[in-house]
Amino acid sequence: MKIATLFLVLISFNAVVHSREQSTHLSLEYLLNIDVTRHPIMQEAQAELDLYQALVQEEKSKTDFSADLTAQAQIIEPSDEALDSSRQDHKLWLSLNKPISDFGRTKNKLRQAQLNYEGNQFDFIDKLNHLRINVVKLFFAVILADLRFARDNEFMAVAYVQFDRGMARHELGQLSDVDLLELENRFQQYRQQYYNSQAMQRYTRSQLSVNLSLPDQLVNDIEAPTFSLYLTKLPDVEMLQKKALQQNTTLQSMRTRLQAAEHRIVAAQAERHPKLFSSMQLATYSRDSGGYDPWRASVTLQVPLWAGSTVKATTAHYRAESWRLKANLKSMESAISQSVLEHRLALDTLAVRREALQKKAEYRELVFDRNQALYEMEVQSDIGDSMAQMSSVKLQLTQVETDLYLTWLRLQALIGVDMSISRDLM
Repeated sequence: MKIATLFLVLISFNAVVHSREQSTHLSLEYLLNIDVTRHPIMQEAQAELDLYQALVQEEKSKTDFSADLTAQAQIIEPSDEALDSSRQDHKLWLSLNKPISDFGRTKNKLRQAQLNYEGNQFDFIDKLNHLRINVVKLFFAVILADLRFARDNEFMAVAYVQFDRGMARHELGQLSDVDLLELENRFQQYRQQYYNSQAMQRYTRSQLSVNLSLPDQLVNDIEAPTFSLYLTKLPDVEMLQKKALQQNTTLQSMRTRLQAAEHRIVAAQAERHPKLFSSMQLATYSRDSGGYDPWRASVTLQVPLWAGSTVKATTAHYRAESWRLKANLKSMESAISQSVLEHRLALDTLAVRREALQKKAEYRELVFDRNQALYEMEVQSDIGDSMAQMSSVKLQLTQVETDLYLTWLRLQALIGVDMSISRDLM
């Protein structure tokens, strides 16, 4: 046992030496509340959201009042009959213009842009939730990598002690060459597994750091979460499916975009409608002329007489796109309902497995306590195998706990919970 203890100390020292100097402390609660908008995925989503907002402003601007000031300097050769023989014919005029109505064209395009913007807001929330879930998943991967390393560390230590004792017995002629090689082979397998686990510790920490936009800091200080997720108060499947169909961000985005597509069809049909706009012009001139007016105001009605088959073809194209969106929406509603059912059933299954592993962990702790007592009374030579088995069960239990928690978070995202505001299914 002393050899194994020394071996473990050397291994732990080796892990510390290879750690990065810069580190940061992380807990589950911190990750659930962290601002992930700096992540490239969210920055891209924000840029797309800004683009749709700009398109709304662009459509609004088409009905705005506009003013233009125009100055014109020119030299002319006046007519012999002109009352003013001046050769300088300079003009300065102010034009004021305001669209009055295009009978639905701009109105429907504006509503289309607004609905597309609203749909993109739902997409933004969906990406935000999935990014948070991914960060939590990577956080759990670090915790599981640490537990896997601890388990493999202890199994390797046990295998090393058995191999060390085997060499002593082999020297005394009490153990054959084949049996000694079997012990050495077992130790080498656990040793390889140990180094794989050590590499996975570094890899999972690197992934988490990158996704937290902390590429220069390796996450070393991890606060293991205390899982307190109990499922006795969860709604039934039918209620969850109903909430998902109403609130799921993907479905809400698709519905708003479908409405936008309907307005786009109406706007395309409105290309046949006339346009009504008003204008006013104030002017001053450097010479007098009978055709020069100091001001004029007008209301103009422009009626399209023939546009070929352009409007018809465009409308047909947009209508086909609308039908495609409707079909996709129906398909997505079915997929979301099925996914809610799968996640809800998975929660029940994982809860039962968690309960079984909790009992197994209690059993392993009792076995360890018994073997420790025997070891202290020098009835048993070591307790390394009991420690390794207890670490193995702890890893299994934590794996189920993390799967349970991630399934719960995914179910929240399915029913449309904005995790930046609430993490309550109800």
